Amino acid sequence: MEAFGGEESSDSQWKSYFGVEGGVGAMSFCPAFLVSFNGSIIRFNHSTFDWAYGGSVLGGWQKYTSDKVGMRHTLGFRIFVDPNTQALTKDENKGKTTAEFSLYYALDGMFDFVKNGDNHFGMILGVGTDVISANFGANTGVSWLLELTPRIGFYTLFGRHGVDIIASVPILGMGAMVDVSLNSTVTLGYKYFF
Repeated sequence: MEAFGGEESSDSQWKSYFGVEGGVGAMSFCPAFLVSFNGSIIRFNHSTFDWAYGGSVLGGWQKYTSDKVGMRHTLGFRIFVDPNTQALTKDENKGKTTAEFSLYYALDGMFDFVKNGDNHFGMILGVGTDVISANFGANTGVSWLLELTPRIGFYTLFGRHGVDIIASVPILGMGAMVDVSLNSTVTLGYKYFF
């Protein structure tokens, strides 16, 4: 995208960022031989999940492809803790602490509602995947690749600073013959742009 003077707009160039986020999650534990499905999203009233909390460090890059539409790539490392595991089916695991560690990637579309110079406010629609995820504690297991996670949220950008709130719900994943954790989260994040 070019400005009237023929110079490229700063929004249309890739900008790198680093940030942190924290929030709450509904961690469900699903058996997986190869593929697991997040049953808690269709059986919410059966309490097949535990409440968890945690955060991430992340980095990435973004740019606008048109005046009010952009895209961003995010790589992050996330830790979420379920302090009182109840959703697992084995009685000996109930009440123990479970920690989930994930390395993830997300691709988000950005759609501005309001734009004023370098200030933006808009909506995020995207998809994420855990490159690798492991849960330790009450039940130890590893899932990897192709955890399909739709993402929706809102963001605001003020110059070099960005704040967003994002809800993400994993639908399915791949696992290794254990109960793998599928963690639906709502996070509040801060990003600093370089």
